Amino acid sequence: MAGVAKDRLDAVRRYLQAVFPDWALAESWDDDREAQTFMLKKPRESLHLLKVSRAVLEHYPPSKLPGVLEGHQV
Repeated sequence: MAGVAKDRLDAVRRYLQAVFPDWALAESWDDDREAQTFMLKKPRESLHLLKVSRAVLEHYPPSKLPGVLEGHQV
């Protein structure tokens, strides 16, 4: 996670778990793209991947991140 504040990643996790309540959530840091990758899996459903850049995570406070994700139809 390379120095990204935990509260910002937690805000994204909470949002994804609220929107995809029955899906398994996994994540990893992508050093090449400086982004956190979130992977949502559910049996018999397409895999969903979301990459949130360090720039977005650092620019928006945790309270604004759900709105940013929703605005981009995540």
